[in-house]
Amino acid sequence: MKDDLTKIHALAVETRQWAERFREQHKNHFQRNLQGMCAVTSAYLFKRLTDEGLYPKIGYARARFVGHVFVICNGLVVDVTASQYGKKKIIVSSLKGFKPPASWPTKDYDVLDSLAELELEQSIWSPAQQFTTYKHEWDYNG
Repeated sequence: MKDDLTKIHALAVETRQWAERFREQHKNHFQRNLQGMCAVTSAYLFKRLTDEGLYPKIGYARARFVGHVFVICNGLVVDVTASQYGKKKIIVSSLKGFKPPASWPTKDYDVLDSLAELELEQSIWSPAQQFTTYKHEWDYNG
């Protein structure tokens, strides 16, 4: 489990760095704090964790017209775009007793098993915020 924690944290850091580079390439769509990038970045992290033999899920906190996406893996909440809510750049926290930050759009969240499920949910977002808009830019295969 400790090796998995180390791996998860390392991939979270790597994903945050990737997201910051990605944001620079698409800066007309995203703010410096990565606001609007949670689905794109979480999908990328989900893929990276899966590639490493882990079994992540997608956490999706949704309110009427807004939402926030993060990853759940091995009993951990992994949020690499927490900075958009004034938090640290990366949150890796135990799911047990996890309470979404007060700045999140809602305190309730769903757990989705796959990126395909998230793809169905993202229709309320602008195309710039939908991870499928960019899937040709990184190795995504559903």
